[in-house]
Amino acid sequence: MLMRGLKATILVLLLCTAHDAWARCEPIGFFLDEQGEMRQLNLLTRVNFTLGKGFPYYHSPVGLSITTMDSGKEIARIDKDNGQVFWSNHFALPYPLDSHRIVVGSWVETAIWDLRGDSLRTFPEIRNPSWSSMSGIHPDEQAALSSGERADGVTFHDLRGGARAKYYEGYTAYSPRFSPDGTRWAFFGKSGFDHLALIIRWTQESRERIVPLARELVHGGHVLAWSPTGERIASVLGSSQLVIWDSEGNQLHRIKLPFRASWYWAPVWNKDETGVYILPKPDIDAIPYRYKNPLKPEFVSLPNSKLEHFNDF
Repeated sequence: MLMRGLKATILVLLLCTAHDAWARCEPIGFFLDEQGEMRQLNLLTRVNFTLGKGFPYYHSPVGLSITTMDSGKEIARIDKDNGQVFWSNHFALPYPLDSHRIVVGSWVETAIWDLRGDSLRTFPEIRNPSWSSMSGIHPDEQAALSSGERADGVTFHDLRGGARAKYYEGYTAYSPRFSPDGTRWAFFGKSGFDHLALIIRWTQESRERIVPLARELVHGGHVLAWSPTGERIASVLGSSQLVIWDSEGNQLHRIKLPFRASWYWAPVWNKDETGVYILPKPDIDAIPYRYKNPLKPEFVSLPNSKLEHFNDF
């Protein structure tokens, strides 16, 4: 009995030690900060042990960190343990609202991580059932867009008065995002199995533009990014094709990329809008995403810019 107790004690000590040893930092995305420097966003996970024979442990998300791309130095961090944000095991992929704010979401709530003061502002009324339905926050933080996993469109939330309005029922909505000036918002809407459209709606007007997309662009992650001026929209669709539209929904460029791109992280515009940085496809399509650390985004120049690399087709 004494020997069994000793073995059990040693096992507990080993598990506790392994708890820290197995904790890891999963790179998931990147953005450009206010100085134009590229920063890496990481998901912090911690090992939880189970009694399962096939799966004796799993990695549970416990926070986010921001690191430099070159040295890996940690710049900022939020943790579950200190009560800054509630994390569930099911989370939506964060995205940069701008150069100093990161939108973070889970099934429980949405939050904005403001890097200027390292503050976190939460919105319990805005929830995210999956990574592809990550809520869009208005630049003034007074409104939000959310979508579900079914064809029930987009819900517009007035965060000041609490009112809600539903738009585009019949579409499964992906990546609803406000333009940088907040005058319009856009998302990808899927109806049926193979019908996809870019939909742009003006915030203060009953005006919209629905742009049907070619069938070869239907499959993918369907995440988009407005340019800093709000004049253009970028996304990677289909078999690694970069597509650029103007703010009215007119297609400007469609570029076949010379590498397989990730569907999960939207393109990141450079400051002068001559091109975008794109994250290559991760090694394994699984959660947590197995990106290489550090991330190595590829820069793609747009035609008619001084740094043209690839041609439209």
